[in-house]
Amino acid sequence: MISEFDMFSQAGFTEAADIIGQVSCTIEGKPVYGILNEFTAEQVLEIGGIAGTYTATLTGDKRELAHITAPIERTLYGLVITLESRKFKITRCALDSVSFTLGLTNPTKGK
Repeated sequence: MISEFDMFSQAGFTEAADIIGQVSCTIEGKPVYGILNEFTAEQVLEIGGIAGTYTATLTGDKRELAHITAPIERTLYGLVITLESRKFKITRCALDSVSFTLGLTNPTKGK
């Protein structure tokens, strides 16, 4: 049974998605929608040229991941997805009773 707090959270997320808009990616063959909550990018001059790093947070309705049957953190951690024509590697997964949050970074960071 869903609590009143969860219903409030879900309604707030739905309203935020309508106002802010959502992005989509494909996870295990299915489209997953969420809000690109934050995005940061920086470039540094290194030997051999300019290197860039970027990070983002994707937040979405937990029901968007209902098709994943294995534990979410094991399934998603390290997966490379594409949002807004940019590739990201999932480096953090968090779930609560209503939503998911994925920490994302560029896939080559740390190599």
